[in-house]
Amino acid sequence: MDSIYKMNRETSAVHNRSTVIYLISTQGPLTQIQIAEQTKLRLSTVSNIVRDLVEMGLIRDAGRAVTKKVGPKNLLFEISPRSIWSSALILGASERKLCIMSGAGHIISQEVFPVDQGIKAFLKKFPDYLSAHLKRHDLELKRGAGLTVGVPGMVDSRQGIVLKSLPLDLENYPLSRLLKDEFPFDITVMRDAACGAYAEKYLGVAHGIDNFIYCIAIPGSKSSSNKKCYSFGIAIVIDGQLYGGFNSTAGEIDAALIPSNYPWEDQGGGKSEKCGVELRKSIDFLSEKMASLCNLLDPQAVVLCMDDLLIHQDAFKLFQDGILKRRIEHAGLPFQILRSSLGWDGFLQGAALKSLHFGLQKSVERKMGL
Repeated sequence: MDSIYKMNRETSAVHNRSTVIYLISTQGPLTQIQIAEQTKLRLSTVSNIVRDLVEMGLIRDAGRAVTKKVGPKNLLFEISPRSIWSSALILGASERKLCIMSGAGHIISQEVFPVDQGIKAFLKKFPDYLSAHLKRHDLELKRGAGLTVGVPGMVDSRQGIVLKSLPLDLENYPLSRLLKDEFPFDITVMRDAACGAYAEKYLGVAHGIDNFIYCIAIPGSKSSSNKKCYSFGIAIVIDGQLYGGFNSTAGEIDAALIPSNYPWEDQGGGKSEKCGVELRKSIDFLSEKMASLCNLLDPQAVVLCMDDLLIHQDAFKLFQDGILKRRIEHAGLPFQILRSSLGWDGFLQGAALKSLHFGLQKSVERKMGL
């Protein structure tokens, strides 16, 4: 009986410390009072947790909160920037991007690699690329929180397998297994749309929104009719969590919803602010599909991540009107249609942030002997 009590007490201690580190890493500097209010823990308990996290080197004093009150409980605590770092790799059809993020969520290093070699050959050399960046910035490999790899297509995130990616010409590719022997931290494989949605939630226009649909449109090759085409994808955030579905592949848009070769009028790279007839038809077509998803999922918002041709000012207004006129209205309840503030750079930032948040919690577990 005593051993069960001890185990429950230790599990609870780890859980509480992981919760606090997650709050600070996702919300920024917090006081002990703010932490206690959000976690419903006693202030004395929070004090002990904060003391332990400081001793672990994971958080540090960040000055005082702006308040009329005085005392140690109004000190702000933030993640120690050098305590940990995370990394992200985005594999696209036209480029590959690497970034390293500090414990405070700031980009330390970033590089774009040309697509001058096959994806499998590039991945073999990737450990050397990452090691060079770490050496350049005096970062220790053992302090790595993890690596998240974002790819277009279907993935099994639990096993780290690229199930099918047409842009990368990969199928049933065990990406995580091939990299994990090179690094002493976790390797996560995610859909690039899911990485983008994660970034919008914590860094972008969806900050503070717990239920939203994130829609991306990546320019592709010309169709047979010589008009611009896009590949589409969505990510779904429900109750603040990315929804992956049973097989972690939720969010794929197939040809039954939006044909991959559907043409979009090219108007000189988006310089024109007027929508031509064909572009209007295409936008109306897409807004109809998005409205159907909104009626099915009832989100607080839709976030659109597309290039300036597809949603310049006039086109974005058409998207908004098209969705709103078809959406089943819920009187008095909030609903927004937003344009991404991060663009496709959000893929990289979201992937690095995902590794950072997960890695910080794992660090707490390791430092507490679990």
